[in-house]
Amino acid sequence: TNPALMGKDGKMIRSTEVSVEVSHTAIHDLKWKWDYEKFMNRLYIMREHYGNYMEYGSYDVTKAEDPFYDPPEHQMVGVGNIYLESLAFGLDIDEATPIIDYKGKEQGEVLVEILPVGANGSDDPNIPVVEDPDELLDKRYDFMVRVKGCRGIPQNLANDVFVRFRCQLDEEDC
Repeated sequence: TNPALMGKDGKMIRSTEVSVEVSHTAIHDLKWKWDYEKFMNRLYIMREHYGNYMEYGSYDVTKAEDPFYDPPEHQMVGVGNIYLESLAFGLDIDEATPIIDYKGKEQGEVLVEILPVGANGSDDPNIPVVEDPDELLDKRYDFMVRVKGCRGIPQNLANDVFVRFRCQLDEEDC
């Protein structure tokens, strides 16, 4: 048993996280999850609007005042892995890689081209093809990532799509 899940009396602590799913079916089945705090805040605003409606009748509400409106947030479609072994031999990579969501389901493809480049980032035609990748150890190696596009992304996830990437040892996305 995990000690972090044990109470002072040695009994297991059961934890349940409650959330509310809010749907906007008129716009491509958009869905948001509200945690308990956000839901209670929005419920208070809903009651306030209902009270105003009962007292004054119909009135306009701005997006900022609308308890059902959430400004768009970034939502990860999924992850695609591209292996860079070809770069170790000075070869270009040009492939379509599947985008896999957190459930393991394919959500489309991202079309990527990765090219070895010169130190200044230019397309250098003199980049040698290497027989033994060990020749590159402890040497600078520059490459360019070009995202050519995406295809097959479900319509409800296909608004304002962008790509972030990270090399294996990097701690932050590019």
